[in-house]
Amino acid sequence: MLTPTTANRGYQLPDPENELDTDVQRLISALQAIDGDVASLLISVSQAALVSHGHVIGDVTGLQAALEGKAAAGHTHAINDLTDVDITGAPAGRPLTTQVGGGVGIGPDWSAAIAGKLDAAGPTIVSGYLDIKPYNGSYDDGSQLQSYYNGNGRSWRVYGKSSTGAVVPIDLDLTGGVQFTGDILGEVSSKGVIGRAGLAGHYASSKVQGIWSIGDQYRIDETANNFGDHFGLVYAYHAAGSGVENRLPIANWGHQILLTSDGIPFIGFSLTYGHGWFAGQVGVGKLPGAGNQVDVAGNVNADSFTVGGQPLPTGAQIAALESAMMKPLTNVAVVPASGTWVVPAGVTRVFAVVIGGGGGGAPPNTYFSGSAGAAVVGHLTVTPGASMPVTVGAGNSGGQNNYNFAGSSSFGPITASGGRNASSGASGPPPTQADCAGGRFVGSGAYVDFYAAITPFTADVEKWVGQGGVSVNIGHSPIAYDINGAYLPGAGGKSGPSWSTGGVGGAVFIFY
Repeated sequence: MLTPTTANRGYQLPDPENELDTDVQRLISALQAIDGDVASLLISVSQAALVSHGHVIGDVTGLQAALEGKAAAGHTHAINDLTDVDITGAPAGRPLTTQVGGGVGIGPDWSAAIAGKLDAAGPTIVSGYLDIKPYNGSYDDGSQLQSYYNGNGRSWRVYGKSSTGAVVPIDLDLTGGVQFTGDILGEVSSKGVIGRAGLAGHYASSKVQGIWSIGDQYRIDETANNFGDHFGLVYAYHAAGSGVENRLPIANWGHQILLTSDGIPFIGFSLTYGHGWFAGQVGVGKLPGAGNQVDVAGNVNADSFTVGGQPLPTGAQIAALESAMMKPLTNVAVVPASGTWVVPAGVTRVFAVVIGGGGGGAPPNTYFSGSAGAAVVGHLTVTPGASMPVTVGAGNSGGQNNYNFAGSSSFGPITASGGRNASSGASGPPPTQADCAGGRFVGSGAYVDFYAAITPFTADVEKWVGQGGVSVNIGHSPIAYDINGAYLPGAGGKSGPSWSTGGVGGAVFIFY
């Protein structure tokens, strides 16, 4: 037997494969189940409320009690009625803030907190940027900071908006200082006034420090610890910095202030030792002229000067020299051979004429002459009784065919070079100032006329000069004469058809 049922309530259904009496019994059972369900439905419908119906509060269990525990719709509360708010003892004007652990209570005294930052010895800390805007005439944005005159001096005033939207000023007293961990950015037209205490940097002996630059993009290199591409004023201790050598402080100058151009110092002042340095030209009272390192308008007063490593005479020395030079030089000493000259008593200043020996003439029949010895003159300060070294240069022999120098003559620090030999193809080159030392080079000795102050020359004139060079081929004396027959110390030798003469010896003349 098959037993099919309905999908929802499971009522029994007949099946064509079943016997008729079997399906009749199944239908009877189904109709009895349907009858019971319909009866239950009728009872439920009869007990349900109409779609449009009402209730009194009393019909709803517990509703009246619940409503009696609620506040009226238009009610108000006092702050003290709030269980999580405590304002006991709060003075007027204090704000409410959330409290640790929850709830709301009396906030801090902001007037005291602000005074502690803006009107006390401690600094105000600004962690970001302080944007100082110029006054626009109305303060309409309500967020401007203005420097103004309060009757006693410059002060600061912040303009902010009140709860009604009105712009109101708040005066700030920054006598306690302001500390910034960020940057201070001023606009192009902004300016500032520094107090008498000035500005202070962050000193570190191992770090270079910028003071002022021409623009924000021209700064020291903090990472490399040198002057970077800075244009302006910097500070450093001499041991500070690293990296590029010409962008570092001056060695061994201690604490120093420098002016830089693209990070390279060109003016410096030592705060430790008082040194000063300028890489370029310096003008005092006037601009320096082209090519001059120092130009001064007016007098220069100094204890001493050094030029080329040599000290210049002091004022006292110059005065003594002038006094000595005013005295007439009435005596002359001629030293005929190398040795010493003893300064006479009472003599403190002498004038020396030093002539080197003459170069030898060229080989015979070449007609080239040796050059005369150099003449060097100079004033010397001497000590009475002192022995002064003297060297009298000899002339070179004739006929050597080379350009060798003849003997040099000297007196103290003054040295006159000898002349040079002639060759078979050219006369001897004359000596130059570079070949001499200690005095003023005046040329070749054979052409300097010093004879007016000396006893007139005679036949024994050779006693005034050094040894002459040897002549060759003929018996010519190694003595040269000018066109008037005067004897010429240091004269060069000559060359003739079959002969060559040696150079004349040098001479040392001492006038006192």
